[in-house]
Amino acid sequence: MNIAGRDKAQPGFMEGIGIALLLGIVVSISLSVAGWVLPFNLLAHLLILASGLAYLLYLLSRSRYKTGRITVITVYTSVAILLIVAGTPMIWLLLAVLTMIWLVRSLYFYNSLLSALLDLVLSAFSIAAAIAAWLHTDSPFLSLWSLMLVQACFVWIPVDWRQHRTSGFNARSSSRFDVAFTAAESAARKLATDSHR
Repeated sequence: MNIAGRDKAQPGFMEGIGIALLLGIVVSISLSVAGWVLPFNLLAHLLILASGLAYLLYLLSRSRYKTGRITVITVYTSVAILLIVAGTPMIWLLLAVLTMIWLVRSLYFYNSLLSALLDLVLSAFSIAAAIAAWLHTDSPFLSLWSLMLVQACFVWIPVDWRQHRTSGFNARSSSRFDVAFTAAESAARKLATDSHR
């Protein structure tokens, strides 16, 4: 069931930057505070899952569609518990979280398969950015910031490519029509002036 669609209340890029900054700060503080109590690996797993859930809740709150929200949260929570119990490696956990985010955006924000595929490519770039940031800085904040910054770019993916192409065609067509109409009007005026002489 594709319940996609975006309106004027859709998330914006600056809003995405704000979410990235907020999640980065919360995760960094949590690592500093809870790092004394919990093992790093378990804490990192919990923070990845909590960040994913927070971002999913944000996406669901910004969608105009109400259908299936409880199902999405239930499925995410169930998968998260299974992944923790199974002791899934961190990279696979991150991939699972980003897959859920991609599925939610595909269902709640897009009307075309091409848009969903572009979002999948964007998710792959976000993982690459996060890994690169981690390898170069060893900073959880910069790693999460990089991942979420790339994720924020999803707002630039058209909701429906057919409408996008049509609206572009209509804009070009109306522009050409206006030029042609003005030229014809000018020619008609000139003919009328010449005939009165």
